[in-house]
Amino acid sequence: MFFSVSNAYEKKRKELNKFATLSTPLTSEETIHCSKQLDHFINHYQNRKISKLNIHGSLEGYTLTLQIEGDLDMVTSEVLSSYIETNKHKWKSVQELNIDLGKLNFFDTSGIHSLILLILEVRDRNISIEKICTTKTSFEVLNLMGIPNALKEINCGNFIAI
Repeated sequence: MFFSVSNAYEKKRKELNKFATLSTPLTSEETIHCSKQLDHFINHYQNRKISKLNIHGSLEGYTLTLQIEGDLDMVTSEVLSSYIETNKHKWKSVQELNIDLGKLNFFDTSGIHSLILLILEVRDRNISIEKICTTKTSFEVLNLMGIPNALKEINCGNFIAI
């Protein structure tokens, strides 16, 4: 499964152009909503710093909570992949997984790919993904890319914007 950030950006740009060429007022709710989504997307790129990623796992009973914080991008996606490989043998008793992305500052397609690999790994181990927490802004970007709907189709997690 591969998701392209540039395709999501281009899709949103075309959607805004469509509104501009129709006689839709630039102050309409649809146009403003579209514009805000594009702004959030652009801000993710403009606010990038040197990439760092931390993953904190805590097991409580049969529930594993992974808190992923920092920047999940091409540079750091290997950190998540390595975390999966290093720790998956410890997940034998895990029945539920919660993923907390609330402290994720930035992500790109490589990062999303490694997150999808995590989700598929736990699904293959019959671990139920209960919730995926994210910020409202990050959720809007992920939603632009179709991630929540794609995961819903394969019964993997419910997104909760905090």
